[in-house]
Amino acid sequence: MSNAIDMFDQVKNVEFMVITYNEEIQAEIPSFKLKEPSTEEWNKKARIQNTKMFIQINKKMPQTYQEVLAWIYDEHKESHSDCGTVTFS
Repeated sequence: MSNAIDMFDQVKNVEFMVITYNEEIQAEIPSFKLKEPSTEEWNKKARIQNTKMFIQINKKMPQTYQEVLAWIYDEHKESHSDCGTVTFS
């Protein structure tokens, strides 16, 4: 039992809740809760990742995050330009 709790102890987004006894299998089962990051945390991670990709692909530091966003939207504009249109041949 302790092994499962110890194993999840190192995981950042899992929180131990309680140990429940299951009569059907006659064993104690640990219950865990998945902790979702907040919107602010997701946005922070996205900004970091977007900036890393910008630097890697463009081989330069962006002057502002707006430059990164403009690059993202410009890169994806072509792939989404046909969305909502129907072409018949």
